[in-house]
Amino acid sequence: MFTFRNEVYRQPNGIFMGSSYSPTLAYLYLLDFDKNILSNPHVHYYARYIDDIFVIIDKGSDIDTSELEKLHLKFGETLRRDIVPFLDLVIMNLNGELQYCTYFKKLHSFNFNASK
Repeated sequence: MFTFRNEVYRQPNGIFMGSSYSPTLAYLYLLDFDKNILSNPHVHYYARYIDDIFVIIDKGSDIDTSELEKLHLKFGETLRRDIVPFLDLVIMNLNGELQYCTYFKKLHSFNFNASK
């Protein structure tokens, strides 16, 4: 729980964002998953930043998702064939070649009043 402008907010699952120990706990929590996914011959690329995961696998290959379910991982993006946002990038598969550009998340910053 945390308080902001006299409002109390509660996060029911996980560790709240901004906690100094969040990256360490995410590292420990996903360590076995990292090892298992990296040993899979169908995985061509794997990257993780804290709890954001990006994986490139062989087309048509099956990856055992039971391990993911045990970890209670939630996917913010569904599988897409050619374009996927990841962190601050949009990663595109253009005729078998990976390219990227900067990704800007939609914000409601014009509705924000800093003087309140």
